Amino acid sequence: MILRPRATGKAVKLPKSIQEYMVWKYILTHKYVETLSCFELEETIDGQHVKKFYIFSPQAAIENKISLKNKLDLDRHPEILLFIGEINGQGKVYVADRRQPGIRRELKQGSRSVSVTKAKSA
Repeated sequence: MILRPRATGKAVKLPKSIQEYMVWKYILTHKYVETLSCFELEETIDGQHVKKFYIFSPQAAIENKISLKNKLDLDRHPEILLFIGEINGQGKVYVADRRQPGIRRELKQGSRSVSVTKAKSA
């Protein structure tokens, strides 16, 4: 497996095909999905070209005082990772839910803000 980050390595908006899949699969609103960002990596798996998308909320990162400049920063803060998506060489889209159990995410009604709060243990 070969991983190649995008030239910029910076967070980008989600591709429309990933956004549409997330709205359909996870019954999310367009407004919410449009607030998300991702780090994009290219992989070659068994000779197949695949683009991987590591999806997070930049607002949640800001609210939790987490600086995400690249994928390695996201790896250090798995609580911020929401989904992992991919588009294969044929254009097929898949997105897996990676929201952590025990962590509550709230979409504040009427805003684009998302907060990440650890659930209290008993």
